[in-house]
Formats: sequence, C-alpha cells, structure tokens
Amino acid sequence: MAVPLLLKKIVKKSVKKFKRPQTDCKISVETNWRRSKGIDSL
Repeated sequence: MAVPLLLKKIVKKSVKKFKRPQTDCKISVETNWRRSKGIDSL
C-alpha cells in the first residue's frame, strides 16, 4: 500500500478578535467592546 512521505499539518484559520479603537490612547476606554449595530446607535 502506498504511503505519503510527508504528512502536511492542517492549519486552522482563526479570526482576529475585534479590539475597541483608541484603547491605547485613553486609559478609561476598555479593550473589550460590543460593536454597535443599527442606525440609531451611531
């Protein structure tokens, strides 16, 4: 039975976590944030 010489490792794609803007500038703004959706919450 034929066997491959090298087995390639499966690399899973990961989504970068959304970081709140201006967290590095201001101390009062936290990093975790729920992105607002809709026309009323601009």
